Amino acid sequence: MRTNASTIKSWCGAGAAFITLLGFVWHYLYDLSGENNILGAIVPVNESVWEHLKLGYWGLLLFSVVEYFFIRCKVNNYYLAKLTGLLVLEDCILLVHYTYLALSGHISIGIDIASFVMAVVLCQYAACTIYRAPAGSRRRERLAVAAWAALGILLVITTYFPPRYEIFRDRNTNAFGIEKRTASSE
Repeated sequence: MRTNASTIKSWCGAGAAFITLLGFVWHYLYDLSGENNILGAIVPVNESVWEHLKLGYWGLLLFSVVEYFFIRCKVNNYYLAKLTGLLVLEDCILLVHYTYLALSGHISIGIDIASFVMAVVLCQYAACTIYRAPAGSRRRERLAVAAWAALGILLVITTYFPPRYEIFRDRNTNAFGIEKRTASSE
């Protein structure tokens, strides 16, 4: 038995609201936690673009865990839909950020916030669309789970061991990853 389109749309809308609200709260959790380095694995530890990708990743993951129990068996391509939504979300954030930065030469918090909200909505729209597509193979679903997990592991590892590339640099402190507090206190 398949879930009707309005139920799927309701879940996608609820997901967009949840991920957006959680993203706003999680943006400040590292500071509010007294800079808890364990919590830093899943919340942004600095103002780099890369660290802010965690907001979408972990918010979507948490929502997906809840959603799984209600609609997983009632939609097609659950894991592929979630992975596609995640990639749309992350790519949208990066595309908007680097496009406006290239055009204007400066960071805009307003545009970054708006792009996050837009990316979350597009993420959920993409997932909602794939739920209704013909069912794919189990192999494709397993690969989607593996890719999702790999990105999560990458986000955690680069918090503690960030490469020295611009995407990982906090523009406020010039530090990378969790070293933010150490670098700014020297």
